Amino acid sequence: MIIQCPKCKARHDVGQRQAGETFNCACGNVLSVPKKGGGIPGIVIVIIILVCAVPCLGILAAIAIPNFVKYQQRAKASEVKMNMRAIATAEKAYFGEHDKFVAAGPVPASVPRAQATTFTPDQGFSALGWRPESPVRYQYEVQLLGPKTAVVVGHGDLNGDGVASEYKLVVPSEGPVGQFEEKDPLE
Repeated sequence: MIIQCPKCKARHDVGQRQAGETFNCACGNVLSVPKKGGGIPGIVIVIIILVCAVPCLGILAAIAIPNFVKYQQRAKASEVKMNMRAIATAEKAYFGEHDKFVAAGPVPASVPRAQATTFTPDQGFSALGWRPESPVRYQYEVQLLGPKTAVVVGHGDLNGDGVASEYKLVVPSEGPVGQFEEKDPLE
């Protein structure tokens, strides 16, 4: 191995000397024999990291994104159950005062597709005194099945593909409100 003196530019063969050994150049400058390489060059390390990290990030994204979308849909779908229970409670209260249920909706006029829309109560929902606190992602309706039974229905198209989910909740005049019937809840 040949090294060059930075002061006088003289070249010295250090092949027979040990790594780290010091010696004097003819100009008086003290030189040191460099330690032998053998480490991995930085660019190789960067390439290895990129080759390993990028596919790993891709795999993690492939797993995480669909799960995140499902989580969002479940959160949005919770709106319909909360609002339908509130409508059922309002129907029970209305029945207690008037000895009959009231039909309402469908409101909004068409099923919302992939985004929330304004809810403007019709005559039936106004009589119930029910109005959601914010825009809705579902269409709500109360259907009468007879003088002592009503059904609260909710339709929604969370992903905007034209396939609507459907929720039903039976409200009897006596006894507890039934269980939700769900058809394609997350589409």
